[in-house]
Amino acid sequence: MGVVKKAGKKVPGTVKKLYYRTIPFSYRYEKTYRNTLDELITNESRNTHDLIEEQQKNLVGLIEHAVTNVPFYRNFVRENALSLKDFQTSDDLAKLPIVSKETINKDPSAFLDERIDPSSLIEFKTSGSTGTKFIFKGDDSMFKKEAAFVTRAYRSHGSRLYDDWSFWIRRYVPESDKGPLFKTDHEMRRIYMSAYHLNNSSVHDYVSLINKHKFDTISTYPSSAYSLACLLEEENLSIPYVKSIHLASEMLIDEWAERIRKALPGVKV
Repeated sequence: MGVVKKAGKKVPGTVKKLYYRTIPFSYRYEKTYRNTLDELITNESRNTHDLIEEQQKNLVGLIEHAVTNVPFYRNFVRENALSLKDFQTSDDLAKLPIVSKETINKDPSAFLDERIDPSSLIEFKTSGSTGTKFIFKGDDSMFKKEAAFVTRAYRSHGSRLYDDWSFWIRRYVPESDKGPLFKTDHEMRRIYMSAYHLNNSSVHDYVSLINKHKFDTISTYPSSAYSLACLLEEENLSIPYVKSIHLASEMLIDEWAERIRKALPGVKV
């Protein structure tokens, strides 16, 4: 992810911490991240008509790219007697098939741009916690563009993800029953907490750590936020420094949202 970032990976632990503390995230993720974020922020002040017009233009270009260079879509268009003229608006996406993880897993190469050497790509994986595991390939820019979208989302509720520290009750599970419940990530400026070990006993340790560091943002699953809210009420605990809880990966049902807001008054969900 860039010369600066790669250099940071090679230095000793103490120096690495200093590197992550002093080099802003936006420079470690380079121009792709900064340009994408700048575009997203600029778009927030543009009128809807112009955005829709640009969206349609980009969509047509993307479909043309896929039909020209990606075997799955080229074959589908040919077999169904379609052409690029059939794709002019977002409504035309209904003419393309809904693609499942299973479909891609059967023949991953059919979804790759033929002009790109697969060995140059990075392998992405999902855990399969919601069903089927998913493995696909992409390039380094995917990380940076995704980070820009995530940054914009967190900024919408006042959090400075990547620039400020945050708690993540997700993406971490101890390797053994005796492993630590928490893990510090200096690169991403996060403290990870296991979402699978929240209970009436451990929640005291979670709350103690949260209140000690006073980070104002928690990122977690809706179900974990609900569990945390229930445990806070049951154990008569509070996390007064938290200003927002960012939820992802699951649907937030009304009952959970109500319980979270009740246990954490004033916190943005």
